[in-house]
Order: sequence, then C-alpha cells, then structure tokens
Amino acid sequence: MAYFPDIPIDIVILDTDLVDHLGPANHQFLALLHKAAHETGRQVLSPGVETQAQLEVLADMGTDLVHGPIVERGPVRIGT
Repeated sequence: MAYFPDIPIDIVILDTDLVDHLGPANHQFLALLHKAAHETGRQVLSPGVETQAQLEVLADMGTDLVHGPIVERGPVRIGT
C-alpha cells in the first residue's frame, strides 16, 4: 500500500468477486480499499452490482460509481 499514492489512476475498480461475496469476511478489506482510494483523491467503481442489498452496502461503504444489472446504464454515480 505504500506505493498506492504514486500509481497514476483516477478510479479504483473493485473485482466483481468482491461485490459478489459482500459480507463480514471481506467488509474490512473493502473498507480499507475505499479509505485508501478516497484519501488519495480517487473514486471507487463497483462493477457487477446485481441486487438492491449490494447497492446499499456499497453505498454505505462510500462507493462512488456502480455498474451492473441493478442500473439501466452504467456506470452510475451513487456517492456524494
């Protein structure tokens, strides 16, 4: 993670497996990714969002953009 701020990217895209398996086991890891992204001025994109429950969890974590069957087009901004 020490080199993370030096990587020339604007958006961190989560792996769809992380979105598919939202739950206590990976919640802390996802929270860390969101925190690191936002603290370095990056947005977080969560692809493969299929359910309202996934959308709500990701929104609570601070995901900025989502893409997947839950939205008609994508990516769609959900963050503030």
